[in-house]
Amino acid sequence: MDINPFELAIKELCTVNGIDKKSAEQIRKYSDFDFGIRELKRATQKGISIVSFWDDHYPMLLKKIYSPPVILYCKGQPLQYKEDAVAIVGTRRLTPYGKSVTQKLTSYLISKNISIVSGLVRGIDTIAHKAAVAGGGRTISVLGSVLDVIYPGENKKLVEEICEKGTLISEFSLGTKPDRGNLP
Repeated sequence: MDINPFELAIKELCTVNGIDKKSAEQIRKYSDFDFGIRELKRATQKGISIVSFWDDHYPMLLKKIYSPPVILYCKGQPLQYKEDAVAIVGTRRLTPYGKSVTQKLTSYLISKNISIVSGLVRGIDTIAHKAAVAGGGRTISVLGSVLDVIYPGENKKLVEEICEKGTLISEFSLGTKPDRGNLP
């Protein structure tokens, strides 16, 4: 006998470990059952792949954070399950010293086959990605926006370069409007 969770009573849903009344109410209200099919089709048309938490190549370290994203939208090279990586992030108000240190640190790390992870925003993040690309290293850009709307716009060429050896990732579904609250 198949059980459809969307047809269960709120009381029945609450008997499942991890489902509280609010979650049960959201499950009962859900009605967009074709969302996944539409989203996959839209992503494929834009050269974007969708990786779920249960896929073999979902990054191992990302699975260990508190509340990891269930779905990642990816563009470029496939994600790797296990990968040595260092995040380089910093101020958007770039100084010559900050630029120099970022370039040197990035160059050193990629010479040791360590991938660079950053956020593609202006400043240190952009310099880290550019230095990784220039040095032939792998870089992963974690966007605080969707993959089909690149921000900041001046990084569109850099995005193309990142995709050649690296990956762009976002947890936001296609068409999500940019929001300052998504950046952290």
